[in-house]
Amino acid sequence: MAKNTLIESEVGTDLHWIIEYIIIRFLYKKGLNSFYEVIPNIFTGKTTIDTLIIRDGKFKKEIENNQNVISIPPQIKIINIDYYFGSDLNKIRKKTLRNYQGKEKFLIIVVLSTTNKIKYPTDIPYRKNVKILSYKDFSKFIGLNGTFQEQYKAAINLARRYHYNQARQELRNLSSQSAKLIQEKFPYQQEKYEQYLMNKNLCYLLNSSTNGRDLSKWIKFP
Repeated sequence: MAKNTLIESEVGTDLHWIIEYIIIRFLYKKGLNSFYEVIPNIFTGKTTIDTLIIRDGKFKKEIENNQNVISIPPQIKIINIDYYFGSDLNKIRKKTLRNYQGKEKFLIIVVLSTTNKIKYPTDIPYRKNVKILSYKDFSKFIGLNGTFQEQYKAAINLARRYHYNQARQELRNLSSQSAKLIQEKFPYQQEKYEQYLMNKNLCYLLNSSTNGRDLSKWIKFP
């Protein structure tokens, strides 16, 4: 593995827990039905999505109707969010092949490493239900504010200084704290997610694949 790729992977792993913890606290404060690190459906195997939000009336009122970053199709019921620190198009493509998006599912890939426009992979399932956002546009989309926004920006700035030993250690310590706190304060996420779907008669979403066919046919490498 190339040195830069290894650094991106290490930073992404550390930053991952920090961002998840900030976002889930923000969403819970707004009273939204949201989850972290859940298996969104059986076709993803053991792969979990970083953040999952139920698109209900509360979501539309608190977030969707207050932004102009994304236009979400009316049939969407679930918003899946994946955080990525890097710019590798093949890695982004792989994220679109995990059944995170579909007829009633929308995937947002948040690129935490740059504000530059990222190219979209070619020939991905349900292309219209996939959006790649910079970390700034994602912040605008969900309406981060106050302390949440300050912590979000600070974590990303810290990740950008990862080459410095002090910043690296600070990021690792903050990541460890975040991972511990999120699991203590928001436990049993998979059970709660599945129970929510059961209560709302939405269990079929656990069984919905991207297109009902072999996903390998979608993979087209340059």
